[in-house]
This record gives sequence, structure tokens and C-alpha cells, in this order.
Amino acid sequence: VYKRQLVSLRMVRIIAGSLKGRLIKSGRNISFRPTKDRVKETLFAKLGNIKNKRVIDIFAGTGNLGFEALSRGAEHCIFVDNSKINTEIIKSNALSLKVLDKVDIRCSDAALFLKNGINIDIVLADPPYKYSNFDKLFREFEKLRKGTIIVLEASRNFIPTASFQERYISYKVMGETSLNFFRV
Repeated sequence: VYKRQLVSLRMVRIIAGSLKGRLIKSGRNISFRPTKDRVKETLFAKLGNIKNKRVIDIFAGTGNLGFEALSRGAEHCIFVDNSKINTEIIKSNALSLKVLDKVDIRCSDAALFLKNGINIDIVLADPPYKYSNFDKLFREFEKLRKGTIIVLEASRNFIPTASFQERYISYKVMGETSLNFFRV
């Protein structure tokens, strides 16, 4: 099954920066939806200059958001996904993009990984739309270093936990997707 999924791949492109136009592998049969170009454009336009920032891409899938961040000048990216297949695809993408020295790839539950305490500037989070542990995830977000920016891609009807609503910077709804920006 693993080899079959790696063989049946489609590609997603990086839309800006030093890796603009490069393609990354994205598994067809894996239950995730890569962030659309229009959503990525909006997300990174809102973030502005991310040069030399340390980023974590949680619920990374194939690493679409993290590789986009590296292309736009991020210093380092930690990719976290709970699927071994996805982390192998991320590693393959990092090798083909020649950025393996700028990445750390972990197969782990996102909230559990955040418990370890990490020094990062930006969290890129794209959980499944039907993700059920937002309370746990937001408790871990609260422990991040003051000033950390969190970008959460979710369904258009997403409402953050009450304790985090005061940390909203902004949000934007695009079709069925919402981009939610928070500052710890």
C-alpha cells in the first residue's frame, strides 16, 4: 500500500520566492487537501516579510505551507504530521528542493509535539476540517513564546476557543476556507 501511494502522486507548486515554480509531490490517496494557491497568496501576503523566521508546519500533509515559507526566506521549518507516509513525502520533497539542511521532519501528533516547548516565530496549522481536538491544540498554543504568530486554516464556520478569541489579529474567509491569524 505504501509504495502504491508513493507511485500515484500529483504535484503542487510553490508560488513565490526562491523556489517559485518548483513542484512538490502530493499523494492522491491520502485524505488531505493541499492549500490552494489563492489561499497561500493571501496567507503569506498577510504575514509579510518572513525572512529569517523559524516556522513550524503542523498537520503538514506534504509540506506545502512549510516549503512555501522556506521559499519566501524562512530560516528553518519543522514539519509535523502524524502520518509516516506524509513524513516520507515531505522528506522526498525536501531532498528534491535541496532544503534538507533547513528542515526538521517529525512524525507526531501536533498537540503532543507542541507540548515539548519549541522556539519558533510562526505556526502554520492546517488541520483536517473535521478535526476534533481544538481545545487541546489551543491549550498548547497558549504555552508558545509571547509574540508567536499562529495561522490556522480551517473551515469557513470555524470559531476558536473562547480563551483565544482575544488573540485574533484578523481572519479572512475564502470560499469554504477561513484563514485565522492569532498572536500569542
